[in-house]
Amino acid sequence: MSADSLWTINRDKTGPHWLELNDPEGWYHATVKWDGCIDFARYFNLPFTDPSRREGDCDVLHICELDDLLGRLQELKTLAQQHFTDHEEWQPDKPEA
Repeated sequence: MSADSLWTINRDKTGPHWLELNDPEGWYHATVKWDGCIDFARYFNLPFTDPSRREGDCDVLHICELDDLLGRLQELKTLAQQHFTDHEEWQPDKPEA
């Protein structure tokens, strides 16, 4: 998937000190500020474009050390893969029952 298909810029809400981005499918939203901090929102149950969604149907992370977080998540994935491979349980592509 190309970067162009993951995010669209919301030009109506973007300003000189921040960038507003939306996932075209409606499940993610991000505000990136001039200082590099990000408010990253993940919607669940209904996408943010659905008028019937509730305000609380969203998790938001305020991230100022993106590279650190990405490194931590990569290491978390690696450790989980090692653990579950050792126990023959790692099946991330298998659909949940």
